[in-house]
Amino acid sequence: MLNREAIRAVGFDLDECLYPSSPEINGRIRDQISSRILERHAELKDVKGARAYFEAQYLQLGSGRKVLIAAGYKPEEAGQMMDLAVSQADIIDLIKEDPKTAELIQRIEKSYPLTYLLTSSPGESAQNKLRAIGIDPDVFAYRICSDNCGGLSKQEGHAFRYALEKTGVPAENHVYIGNSTKSDILPARMAGMQTIGVWSNIPEADASVMHIHELEGLLL
Repeated sequence: MLNREAIRAVGFDLDECLYPSSPEINGRIRDQISSRILERHAELKDVKGARAYFEAQYLQLGSGRKVLIAAGYKPEEAGQMMDLAVSQADIIDLIKEDPKTAELIQRIEKSYPLTYLLTSSPGESAQNKLRAIGIDPDVFAYRICSDNCGGLSKQEGHAFRYALEKTGVPAENHVYIGNSTKSDILPARMAGMQTIGVWSNIPEADASVMHIHELEGLLL
């Protein structure tokens, strides 16, 4: 159960957290994954062929990570590639402006001593995505991105430990908000943080909301 009184630092994931996924966004992410498959399977000839391979394997295996493992990548490589596929897909034109989310982030920033962004997206891409939503990047005291933290892994927990060092706030006083069990919720909890899952019910999280706007009821 979420202990709101203990929270002094609120951390946010970005991709498919501050904006919802969509079939179009998912398609471009799958193209990114397919390009990685093509690197191991030149016989597929092009991304279109690799995408057909991905879709066929996905029907059997049920996850992109498992498809990458089946394609020849190590489990730890597959997890990192999934994060990169989400963060590096060219989706800026598909992200819709959301004034309510932008206003909510501002209110959270004013209600807690510290807010920060922790994302696998590179810094410039992260800023562009935030602006597409309508969020001022400067609302976050820290923007911890893949290219300013040495590429530390979220899934392996290194990025969360970096966030603890960067903010100077004890782990038990953090809450981290994300959409992925493996990349957000579990590693944040392993680092000692409280967690909130968004866009689905995540049993491993301290709390879950079905829409980012519902954070208002939990945090404000």
